Amino acid sequence: MRKRLFRILSAGMVLACPALAADALVFTPDCESPQLLVVVTGGDVPSLLGQPLAAIRLYAGSQRGLFPVTLQIDPRDDEGRYQIRGPGDAQSQTAAPLLDDNDELVFRAADAGPRLSADALAAQPELVELSLRNTLTGKPGWIYASVSGKEERFEQTVSVRYDVAADAVQTAVYTIGFSRQTPFLIDTLRWKTGGSGQWSPDVLDTMKIRHRGKLFGFIDFTRTGADYNSRLLAIKSGPLRVIRRTENAVRVLWKLKTPRVYVDYVMSADSFVMDTIVDIPFRIGMFFSDIDTLTTVDWNSAPGLPPVSVSSREADRVLVVDGTMNPEKHRFNEFAGTRFSASSRFGDMQVQLRIPEDFPITPWLYFNDAIETPDPPEQVPGQFGHVGFRNTGWENIDTEVHHLQFKVCLQAKGEPR
Repeated sequence: MRKRLFRILSAGMVLACPALAADALVFTPDCESPQLLVVVTGGDVPSLLGQPLAAIRLYAGSQRGLFPVTLQIDPRDDEGRYQIRGPGDAQSQTAAPLLDDNDELVFRAADAGPRLSADALAAQPELVELSLRNTLTGKPGWIYASVSGKEERFEQTVSVRYDVAADAVQTAVYTIGFSRQTPFLIDTLRWKTGGSGQWSPDVLDTMKIRHRGKLFGFIDFTRTGADYNSRLLAIKSGPLRVIRRTENAVRVLWKLKTPRVYVDYVMSADSFVMDTIVDIPFRIGMFFSDIDTLTTVDWNSAPGLPPVSVSSREADRVLVVDGTMNPEKHRFNEFAGTRFSASSRFGDMQVQLRIPEDFPITPWLYFNDAIETPDPPEQVPGQFGHVGFRNTGWENIDTEVHHLQFKVCLQAKGEPR
């Protein structure tokens, strides 16, 4: 039950009551926007279980009857891993896939409509009614599901696009690009600032990852993104979400590398989830100790960009990124926390670290704003609003599959002043 509940928490909308019947889905949104997604697992709609994925349709009601709405179905396995094929994978020769408990049905909250009358429902007994209620707004809505093999032509809502050549994702809010050398790290962020084709300059310097600790109890080590063997493995580009998977391993000693770690980015119109799937076949503590990991971003210090402010409700302070440290900024690092925000006149970013209950690591806020200080181990100067999380206790991880997730909500502010 714990694993299933955590899979539900990875959705664009959190179903607060997953045990409720399919006709009463109560949710609390992570991000508030017109493009808000509802993510329903197959287990929440038992009437559709075992049906062919290609035959499932969603509808909303109106004064003129039912009309189709955009649906994306993303299959997942029992460990919460998305089932997506890479370009070189052979096509399965088995029968058409069927909806199971883990699979996710995705649609826009804005597409929910009014409830059909009892007479209308009685005339269409094949419909499955989904009653939705947003706990923040209290606003209800209804969606209707059915199973049909017929093709229906309608204008789908496409809210996210993937650019293969650039390895970038674009929505009406943001454009995010990924590192060519280390494709599980983001290296470009642009905000939408106006109409068609109007984007901010790149506000991000780079995303960073650092591992520090001891090998065999006495050998100090530090590893960075440069120590990763990383490759883009698979892409699923749907109308509502892009799922992008990388396969990664870290150099430990000489040619010795860690087992492969998969990182899935689940990108939607107003947010994304970075899902790191940890499946190590041995206890890390057998070889390593005193491990901490930094997962952070550096902001672009180019002249002319608007100032960025960083805040966290756990630290209860607002810090302005200016390339210099002060006592308030040092104290930020003393707080255990799982949330921070970064804001400028281009847009707001809210970051949440999600750690399952059975994943024994401890999260800390991290902030280093010292543009003249070399950043070890490369010793390259330039830590400009270096912000994120430090996690300790990795040596306590067991051999089960775990999902460490970063959920990021993004809200553009429109035309810059």
